[in-house]
Amino acid sequence: MQTPSIRRATFATLATAMMPISIIQPTNAAPASIFDQSTLLGRTNPSLLEQSVPASTTRQDAVGQRRTTQNGVDVTLPRTASGEFRLSSGDRSVALRVGHHGDAITAPDNTVRYDPGDDYFTTAIPKTDGSLQLVTTVENANAPQFFSYDLRLPSGSQISKSEKGGLVFTSPAGKYLGEVLPPWANDATGRPLETSYEVQGNRLIQRVLHSKSGAVYPVIADPWFGIDLYRTPWVSSASAGYKINVQPTLWGTQAASIATWWAHRDEVVSKLGGNAYLWTNSIQEQFYCHIAGLPLSIRGDGTYNMESWRPVMNWAEQAPWNCNYPEGGYGSL
Repeated sequence: MQTPSIRRATFATLATAMMPISIIQPTNAAPASIFDQSTLLGRTNPSLLEQSVPASTTRQDAVGQRRTTQNGVDVTLPRTASGEFRLSSGDRSVALRVGHHGDAITAPDNTVRYDPGDDYFTTAIPKTDGSLQLVTTVENANAPQFFSYDLRLPSGSQISKSEKGGLVFTSPAGKYLGEVLPPWANDATGRPLETSYEVQGNRLIQRVLHSKSGAVYPVIADPWFGIDLYRTPWVSSASAGYKINVQPTLWGTQAASIATWWAHRDEVVSKLGGNAYLWTNSIQEQFYCHIAGLPLSIRGDGTYNMESWRPVMNWAEQAPWNCNYPEGGYGSL
C-alpha cells in the first residue's frame, strides 16, 4: 500500500494535516458581478464549484421540488427557501429551512437561487458526493449580518460543536446523522471575514460581520452539510492477505474531526455489508491513521486502503511510516 507522502520527518507534520482542507484564497481578484455567481464563487472560494451538480441535471417532482440522487443520497431542493432542503440516505435524514421566502429560480450560470429581495440571496449547490452547500451572497452593507436556518432532525437528536466550530448531529441512540462543516465567509477579493455559528434550540444562526470590516462586496458565506462520509468500500485480494479500500467523499475529507472518527468507522463497516467481519483492530488503527492524514493520505485516485497483514499498532505511532508500518518508513516511498 503506497500513499502520497504524509511527510516523514515528524508526527507534528501529520498533526497539521488533521486540519480541514484549507481553501486557496486569491488575493488580487477583482469583484465579480453578483449575477455571474459561478465566476464569483470560483474567485472567492474555488472549492465551491468542485463536484457541483448543475441545476439542469436535477429533476422536478409533482410538487415542484428539485431532486437529485448522488452517492446514494437523495437531495431535495424546495420550491421556496421556506421549504425543506433535505438529505436522505437509508434511515437517516437531515433537513433545514432558510430564514427567508425567496422562490427557486434557475440562474444563468445553471445554479438554483433563492432571492428574498433583501440585499442578499441564497444559492443551493448540491455535490456529486450527496452533500449540499447553501451559499449566502451578501450584496452590500445594508444586508443582515445574521442568517438563520431551522434544523429538521429526528426528535431527541443532539447537536454538538466540533473543535473547529462545525455542528455534529447524533440521534437519540447516539447514531451519527450528519454535520455542518465549520463556518467561513470571504469578501469579493477572497479575504476571510469573521464568522461563527450559534445554536438556539433547533435554529442555526450564522453570524457574518461584514458591514464594519471593510469588506469588498459581494461577500459569500455558507453552511455545507452532509450525511455520507464515504462512497462504497470494497475488498481486494493480495498475496499476503486482503485490502479494504475506501474512498472518502469530498465533504467527508473535511468532516474529519477526531471527535467523529467513530462515525467514519461505523459508516465504512456498515457499507462493507457481508465483508464487515474482515474489519480488525489492525485495519482500524490504519484507518484512523489515514483519517488523521487527510487530505495528504489520499492517493491520486481518491482512495486509500488498509492491509490485513499489518501488525496492530496505534494509529499515531504508525504515522511516521505513512500508515504502512514497517515498509512505509524513511526512504521507502
